[in-house]
Amino acid sequence: MKKRFSLFIAPKWMTMIIVIVIIVCLSVAGYSIYLYQEIEESKQADFSSSIQRVLSETEIEQVDEVTRYHGTSYYHAVTGETINGETGIAFVPVNEEAEITYFLMEELNEESSIIDQWRDSCTECSLISTNPALENDHPLWEIKYIDNQDRYVFEYRSMEDGSIYESVRLRQSKY
Repeated sequence: MKKRFSLFIAPKWMTMIIVIVIIVCLSVAGYSIYLYQEIEESKQADFSSSIQRVLSETEIEQVDEVTRYHGTSYYHAVTGETINGETGIAFVPVNEEAEITYFLMEELNEESSIIDQWRDSCTECSLISTNPALENDHPLWEIKYIDNQDRYVFEYRSMEDGSIYESVRLRQSKY
């Protein structure tokens, strides 16, 4: 009688290696998901304390948005509305007990008007994002974009008059 071999029968050691590889891959994937979620939560961990400070120390009564800005100091930029319906922005220093810097948006240029000025000066650029920023007590709009020379650009424009405060251009390495 001839012995027949099935294509699906593998040596016991090979089966064990495959099972171990699958377990390791699943473990790495699970840990990666857990780590990603923890990092995302830590980005927003201090938002609640910043919101509480803004509500108690400024005219803002209702918070609309909280963003982060890392410049010379780390700030949470909290935008919201006052009792009078005016929009305000407060820059809360996170790692320091310094005072909150507060501005009414009616005294400053709106994000849309700054974006329009930027589009007029950079017609072939691709906008990535904008964020409120604060440097040396100057309220700024941080505009991130790709310019026509394929550089990643951080441009800071004054919220007061729209002038360029600072610009950083990063080119991609070919290696």
